[in-house]
Amino acid sequence: MAKRRTAKEIENDIFKVVSNIVLRDGLSAVSIKQVAKESRTDISVLTRRFTDDNGLIKAYTGKFDYFINDVLCSIQGKQQEIAGKCTSIA
Repeated sequence: MAKRRTAKEIENDIFKVVSNIVLRDGLSAVSIKQVAKESRTDISVLTRRFTDDNGLIKAYTGKFDYFINDVLCSIQGKQQEIAGKCTSIA
């Protein structure tokens, strides 16, 4: 029986896969569905943690540089400052 991954191991696997997708296909290719498939993680785990593709990208870019996260949000045209964080608005 396979060992169950810890939350930290799952997060590391997710972000490794995101990095691979970004390097291979670009940031626009990152999606919860693709990351779930490549990381062998149930899609519900990713949606619980990140809500949607934008949340996943924000979490990924936020690990490296707060500036790039703000730039990406601005480019989307959906920027709203709440407690210093960029969030999507409908």
